[in-house]
Amino acid sequence: GDKTVIIGIVDTGVDWQHEDLDAHIWRNGDEEIGDANGDGFPGIKGVDDDGDGLIDEDSQQRQPLDPGYSNDLADDDDENGYVDDIRGWDFVNVPTDAPVDFQPADGEDGRDEDNDPMDFDGHGTFVSGIASAETNNGIGIAGVGFSCTIMPVRVGYQTSTGNGFTPWGYAGIVYAADNG
Repeated sequence: GDKTVIIGIVDTGVDWQHEDLDAHIWRNGDEEIGDANGDGFPGIKGVDDDGDGLIDEDSQQRQPLDPGYSNDLADDDDENGYVDDIRGWDFVNVPTDAPVDFQPADGEDGRDEDNDPMDFDGHGTFVSGIASAETNNGIGIAGVGFSCTIMPVRVGYQTSTGNGFTPWGYAGIVYAADNG
C-alpha cells in the first residue's frame, strides 16, 4: 500500500466515516466547503485557477461579462463543475424502495447530485475495505492496499429487490479519472 495511490471506488458510495476507512479517504486539496476566500467567484476572482484559459467561468463555460453568466460555480474552488467535492461525489440519489430497473419519470434525469458519496447500502464500503482497510488496529479486516487512498464515487444503489446501477456510471468513472 502507498497513500499516493488513489483507488476510485465507483460503486454504491463509501462510508467515509467508517473506523477502518476514515484515515484513507481521498481529500480534494483544491476544494474547500463554501466560498473559501469569500470573493463570490470560483477559485480566486480574476484568475484562471484550473488552467483552462477561462477566468471565473460558470458551468456553461461563460465568462462573467458574457450574456447569461450565472456564477453557479461560486463555491467550486477547483472549477471542476462539482461544488465542494472534498471527498468524492454522489452522482445519484435513488429512492430506497426503487426497483432494480428504476427509471426516472419522463422529462426527468433522476439525478440528485451532491458532494456526499455516503454508502447507504454497504457494497461500496465492503469493496473499499478489501482495497484499503486500516491494518493492525484490531478492528474489522486488513485491506490488501492497506495504505492506499480511497476516492468515493456513488453511482449505484441496492434496494430490497436487488442491486442497480444508474446510467451515470460513466460520469463517475470520468470524475475519478479527472481527479487522479
